[in-house]
Amino acid sequence: MRPYLLILCLLVGQLALAQNPFSATWTFDNTTGGSASHPNVGTGGADLVGVVLNNLVPYVSGQNNLAASIGGWSETGGCNFNEYVQILVQPLNGQSISLNSLSFFTSRSASGPPTLRVRSSIDGFNSDITQLTNSTSFQMVSVGLGGAYANRTGSISFRIHACPPHSGGTLRLDQLIINGTITAVPLPVSLLYFRAQPQPTTADRNNRVTLSWATSWERDADRFEVQRSRSLSEFGTIGHLPARGTTDTRQLYTFSDEWPDSGITYYRLRQVDSDGTATYSNIVAAVLDDSMPTLSVLESDLPGTIRVRGRNLVGAVFSVVSMAGRVIPVRVQTEADGSIRLHGSFIAGLYIIRAEVDQKRLTQRALVEK
Repeated sequence: MRPYLLILCLLVGQLALAQNPFSATWTFDNTTGGSASHPNVGTGGADLVGVVLNNLVPYVSGQNNLAASIGGWSETGGCNFNEYVQILVQPLNGQSISLNSLSFFTSRSASGPPTLRVRSSIDGFNSDITQLTNSTSFQMVSVGLGGAYANRTGSISFRIHACPPHSGGTLRLDQLIINGTITAVPLPVSLLYFRAQPQPTTADRNNRVTLSWATSWERDADRFEVQRSRSLSEFGTIGHLPARGTTDTRQLYTFSDEWPDSGITYYRLRQVDSDGTATYSNIVAAVLDDSMPTLSVLESDLPGTIRVRGRNLVGAVFSVVSMAGRVIPVRVQTEADGSIRLHGSFIAGLYIIRAEVDQKRLTQRALVEK
């Protein structure tokens, strides 16, 4: 064999070895938690949104030991896509994943929802990857993946929807498994750690989360984008820090999220190379218990708008009043970084911004300059 052919064979062998099969499993045996067979694959628990485990018998006899019994689905009308069971799989430590298949066992109670529809985050949960008729006997559902599910460096979520008409019964899920491969990705940085540390309220500051990370080396690294999420399905960039470029020495970075909401907030880093290539860090979480809403006015970068920011403002109703007492109709737009932009017919002058949420009213003044 010629030397260059031997080298080529060795390289092909190394690439093949870099791909490792894995499976992620949700057994539903008295738990909604998931587990993965490979240390660089992470899973979330099965999240129930708009539905609940049956309060009398949450787990029933399944195809393989026990199955989750899930109720609270809409009984009439069309399929309610705000009700679902969601599971998540993600690569860790700079790896990428390719998903080959999704399978699970399903049945229903005698009065349970007769139709199932499954969607994924790959297209923003906009279309079905499978649809089936659900019966009172357990059946196996198997969906082939691949294609758009190959070489993904971020998390992938799946949602199972149970659809009417029915009369208040339950959906039963058992032994949900995702099969795929995980591949090491050459990274422009070697990330030593990524941490999120809640900082409690002090005399001069509200709650915040301090994010810190370190690299052991960097190659043509351009920047770190800090991204935040409340649901793990969608992340928005809240800030960025320049990377060091190329260095073989340890580098430390810190970033402060001044506006985290109460409860669990998820964070990840999007590291961008000088040629635009991007990779993602593992996801970390921070928990804050303070549920008090806050409101602050930010400098607006667009004419005819007022920009605000705060914590715990989900569902807030905003109004803007001129100093003459005239109510200005506004359109509310939430930005990817969590800030809120109020669009209205503003002339130069001082305005009162009001936000009402959970029977609390917050008030701030905003100066509009033309």
